[in-house]
Amino acid sequence: MNTYDDYEKEVAEYENYYDNYNSGFNKRNLIIKIIIIIVCIGLLIWLFALLKNNNRNIVYDENLHNSNVEKVRLAAEKYFFIDNNLPVNNTKTINLKTLIDKGLVEEIVDANKKVCNDNKSTIFLSKNSSYVLTINLSCSTDEKEEIFFYDLTNLSCQNCNGKTIMDGKNIKPKDDKPIVEPVINEPVVESGYSCKEWSNWQSEREDNEMLSERVRTLVKGVKKGETITKKVYGNWSEYILNPILEEANIEIEKMEKVESKWSENKETTSPITSSDKIKIVDTRTTGGESNSYCASGYSRSGNICVSDAIYTADLTPSQYNSYYVINKPCNDSKTEYQNGKFVLVRKGCRYRLTDSLKTSSSPSVTTYVYQELEEYPVTYYRYRDVKTETIKQDDIYTTEYFEENNLPQGYEKVPGSEKKEYSYKISVCEK
Repeated sequence: MNTYDDYEKEVAEYENYYDNYNSGFNKRNLIIKIIIIIVCIGLLIWLFALLKNNNRNIVYDENLHNSNVEKVRLAAEKYFFIDNNLPVNNTKTINLKTLIDKGLVEEIVDANKKVCNDNKSTIFLSKNSSYVLTINLSCSTDEKEEIFFYDLTNLSCQNCNGKTIMDGKNIKPKDDKPIVEPVINEPVVESGYSCKEWSNWQSEREDNEMLSERVRTLVKGVKKGETITKKVYGNWSEYILNPILEEANIEIEKMEKVESKWSENKETTSPITSSDKIKIVDTRTTGGESNSYCASGYSRSGNICVSDAIYTADLTPSQYNSYYVINKPCNDSKTEYQNGKFVLVRKGCRYRLTDSLKTSSSPSVTTYVYQELEEYPVTYYRYRDVKTETIKQDDIYTTEYFEENNLPQGYEKVPGSEKKEYSYKISVCEK
C-alpha cells in the first residue's frame, strides 16, 4: 500500500518530466521558426535576382516604338475623327482593345516579341485650343508617352510629319453643335483612366486600390420668389372678325391684314401655267387623235411594216438583221471575202423589206380651268382680361447641380439635394 510520501515522490517525478518535455518542445519550435525565416530570406533573394535578370533582358527599340505608336495613332484617327467618335465633354479615353475589336489595328508586339496589354494601353483625346491625342502603350518594354495635336477647324495633324489620315482635306469643318452619343452603362475599368489626367466626374464610386480618388459635393439651387403687386394678364382670346367694344378691365388688340382668296373657276383656251397667282384646277383636251399606218406596198406586222412583195437573195449580216427574213436561217451560210474582209453570207434567203410605222393626227384644243388669287384687307380683333393682384413669385430652381460656393448669384442650396461625384486617375504610371 502506497503511503503519502510515496504519492509526493510520484508527483515530483511527474512535474520534473513535464518541465523537461516543455523545454524540449520550446527548443524545437524555435528551431522551426529559424528555418522558416531562412527559407523566406532565400526566396526573396531568388525573386530579386529573377527580377534583375528579367530587367536585363528588356529591350527597347526606338524605331519599333515609333512604328507601333504610328499604327495606333492612325487607328485612333479613324475611330475618333473619321468615324465621328469625338468627345462630348471635351475628354474621352479608350483602350487599345477597343481599336482591335473594331478591326482598326492588329495586336501590337514590342521589342521583346511580346504582345502589349490591350486593356492597359490607353488612347486619350481631349479638346482645348486644339484636339490633343495622347497614346500610352503598356508593354514589357519601357514605352514613353506620345502626344499629337490636331487643328480644331479642319482636324489636320500638326506634328505627324505627313504620316496621317488627317491632312485637313478629308474632313469638312464642323459646326459647334454637340455630338450626342448614346448613353451606355458600361462598367468603368482601370484601363479607362489616365495616369496623369483626372477623369470626368461620375456618380458611381470605384473600389480599386490602384486608383487615386477626388470627391466633390453638388447641390441644386433655389431663388426664393418675392411678393409683389403687378398687373396680371389673362390669356389672349382667338382673333375674330367682329369688333369688340371697350370695357373696364380688358385690353383689346387689333390686327390689320391683307388676305388672299382664290376666285371662282374660270376657263380659257389660251395656254397658261400655274404660278403664285394662278392655280390650274383642270384641263380638257378635245381632238388630236392619232393613227398609225404603213406606206403603200407595206402591211403592218406588230410595231413595224413589211413589204407585200417577197424577195430572194444572198444576204450579208447587216441585211439579214435588217430585213424580215421568212426562212430563217435561210438555205445555207458561207463565209466569203468581201470588200477586204471575211463576212458570213446567208444563202437563198426569202425576205420582205421593212419600214417604220407612219402616224397621222387631227388638231386638238386644250381648255384650261383655273382660279386667280385675289387680295383684300381685313381687320381682326382679340382681347384679354387685366387684373391688379398682389402675388408671390414662384421659387426658381436650377435644373443643374453646382458646387455650393459656385451657385448662381441670388440662389441658395436646396436642402436634401446633395449628391457626391467622383473622379479618378491611376495612382502610379507604368514605366
